[in-house]
Amino acid sequence: MAPQVLTVPIISPSLSLQPRRKPFDHKAELAKLVYFLHPGYPEGNNTLLHLPCLDSGGIHHETARLACAIFANCRWDGYLSSSRDGPAVSAHPDDVLPHGRYYFIIDGEDPYPVVPSFQHFVCPTTLPQPYCEAPIERSPGDDAIRRDDTCRISASSSPNETAHIIPASQSEWWRRNDMSQYTSAPEQLDNTRCAENTVLLRRDLHKLWDDGVFAIVPKQGKWVVHVLLNSPRVEIRERYHNLELQPLAGVRREYLVCRFALAIFSKSHFLNGSLPRKLVFVNADGERPNEQVTRKFSAKEYQKEFPATSARSASRNPSPKRQRPPTADDMLDDRDTTEESDFSQGFGTEDERSEDEEERGRPRKRPWSPESWDGLSLRDHCLDASFNSVEKSQDHCRKRLRPSSPSRVEDAVD
Repeated sequence: MAPQVLTVPIISPSLSLQPRRKPFDHKAELAKLVYFLHPGYPEGNNTLLHLPCLDSGGIHHETARLACAIFANCRWDGYLSSSRDGPAVSAHPDDVLPHGRYYFIIDGEDPYPVVPSFQHFVCPTTLPQPYCEAPIERSPGDDAIRRDDTCRISASSSPNETAHIIPASQSEWWRRNDMSQYTSAPEQLDNTRCAENTVLLRRDLHKLWDDGVFAIVPKQGKWVVHVLLNSPRVEIRERYHNLELQPLAGVRREYLVCRFALAIFSKSHFLNGSLPRKLVFVNADGERPNEQVTRKFSAKEYQKEFPATSARSASRNPSPKRQRPPTADDMLDDRDTTEESDFSQGFGTEDERSEDEEERGRPRKRPWSPESWDGLSLRDHCLDASFNSVEKSQDHCRKRLRPSSPSRVEDAVD
């Protein structure tokens, strides 16, 4: 007779599953826009920039004012007004400006000159007050991974990357503005990878930051995310807009101001007009490396001297000297950004991010997103066109040679 097996009942809690997450709306109405205007030009030809109303139906006053001041060559004394000749709006710096149109005014200078692009922007020696007041802790660490430990936006522990504040693709601008003077090793003139210029970000947020989808700005004495993208897909703004960052440590305030400028310059359409403009720009042939000159340009002149750059081409460290016309490869790269070019600035190239990944022992691979199919399809189309062109050239060679032995010539061409 087989021995009887005794069973002991086990009392265990029931399995608890998390419910399916509700997706964010991807067909929402676009946010209204706030327009910021130059008072020295006629209506319809005076828009400095426009920004989406994501702050309770409006936009944070001081963020908008400083954005306009950056275009005016860091004139922090400028103010916003609802009329062309003032007075200033009666709003606290941390108040929200409602949807509408505002003029950025500088007393005693009309029209004031405008910086045409980030390549002609000079790092200010005096920072605006909000950037001086928001806290940044001291840190002896020389590595953002060990210093920050988690993503400064999401607090995620992985997968994180070291993100440049001033991208390595802007190394020429970095050197010309002597940005190494703010580091612990000022003799390393080209070292954009210093700890003072890096923060730890989760990989997807690093990509969004480099694409100019959001900026990091001070509000109410805290560092927060400010979303710049106006899209029917609301996930980014609902997750991150006005989200307070984890404590920042060991980074330089000057770099954060300049990174905001880099994002803001991608939003301007000021040089798309047809009227003459008064511009302040870096004279590449001047005696000093960062000498600025102010003069008036006709529309034809400034469109030639300061051509508009898309998200990808702007990330390639353009010089303040006269730029060459775009090549076919440039146009391919521009299309690779799909809809990014309308709202973003490619601050870090894919190669730059890949180098960061290789440093951490990860293999290089190009990030994929559904939106990339348009760019890939275009590239495939262009490659097909190139192959067709090669085939036509081969046919042309065959006809010109008129060989007595066609098979021999075909072998040579192939």
